[in-house]
Parts: sequence; C-alpha cells; structure tokens
Amino acid sequence: MFKPGSAVFNLYFEALLEIVTRIIRRYPNPVIISGHTDSEPASGRSDYTNWELSSDRANAARKIMEGSGLEAKRIKSVVGRAGTEPLYPDNPASPRNRRVSILLAHMPPVTATKKPDRGG
Repeated sequence: MFKPGSAVFNLYFEALLEIVTRIIRRYPNPVIISGHTDSEPASGRSDYTNWELSSDRANAARKIMEGSGLEAKRIKSVVGRAGTEPLYPDNPASPRNRRVSILLAHMPPVTATKKPDRGG
C-alpha cells in the first residue's frame, strides 16, 4: 500500500479503495479508519514518528473515501495505530504491516416501541 515512511498510496491501492468505498456506501454503518505502520522508525526526525505516519495514512484514506462519495458524517473515527497492531506479529518489520484498516461499526438494533396497555 505504501512505501516506507510514506502516507501516499500506490495507485493500485487508491483504485481499490475507491471500489471498496462504492460498496461501503450501500450500507448505513459508521466507518472507522485506522492507519498502521511496520516496526521500523518512520524517519530520522524525532518529531515525526510512526504515530504521525499512521495517522497520516488513515487521514489519506479518509480523503480518498470522501472523494469517492462517502459522506463525512459517516466517519466515526480516523486513528493512527503506529506499529501496535501488526498484521504479522511474528514479523513486525514486514512491509505487509504498512496498511489501512476499514471497519464498518456495529449499529445497535432498532427496538419497537411497545404500545401502552389500555386495559380494555
């Protein structure tokens, strides 16, 4: 999805995210977007860590999804996870840990309102 230290999607993933967004738009669920990194440091700068990088990745996905027609009000959160949730925990430095995860949040069931008993 990303080159090391970058929050810019490769073109293949950007096109895939646009397709996924078209599918997500069919459902009413709120959307949670999380950005992830591998365990390697984001850069040589002390003021730009994997926390900032993963947040930038999540925000980049949000922008693409909104640009593909997802209503901003449906986005529940955009969060960076750094390297805290590796997809491959046995290999935290793997480039496959550089990703964005998109979750359709649970919606509580709609409950019917009971009519009052009129005693008749």
